[in-house]
Amino acid sequence: MKIKAMVAATAFAVSLPISASAQEVLTGDTRLACEAVLCLAAPTRPTECAASIAKYFSISLRRFSQTLRARRNFLSLCPRVDTATIDHVINTYPPEPDPPEPPAPIQPGTPVNRSEIEARLAYLLPLFEKKATLLTNLRATLDSCTAQNGRVEDGFCAPQSTDYSSESGAAQVMSDEIARLQNALSTL
Repeated sequence: MKIKAMVAATAFAVSLPISASAQEVLTGDTRLACEAVLCLAAPTRPTECAASIAKYFSISLRRFSQTLRARRNFLSLCPRVDTATIDHVINTYPPEPDPPEPPAPIQPGTPVNRSEIEARLAYLLPLFEKKATLLTNLRATLDSCTAQNGRVEDGFCAPQSTDYSSESGAAQVMSDEIARLQNALSTL
């Protein structure tokens, strides 16, 4: 089933008001938002859905609530979609829950033994790997936004830039603690 046929069938099935002229064509994020709504609400997905679904799932911010809001705003770009359909899509494909907060760093100079250091490292290393993956995804989102909308200074990509900066700082703190713990472990 082609995406155009799917658009027409879905518009008729959900009784969306169709008052646009025949020459009106959706482009850019508006088109992707409409396609994402149709593709994610449908039980089967043709290959034409790949770009719009990828765009929807690429919206991933620091917090669950931020991601939820951004995905809802993206789907709302479609001019002829109702909130019930958006809610259905959001509830069917929710964002990942917030990751656990990293533990407070061990204060420098605090005496610890080998087993405490190893336990701390065993806890931090998987969190650091997840943080590195998150940073890679945030960087890709920021790069994509910048490529589409211009410089961060123009204000279009400021939220993505802020998320990347804060996560980058948190990753650096975690990396420093891991290095310090590994150094302390090698001196015992």
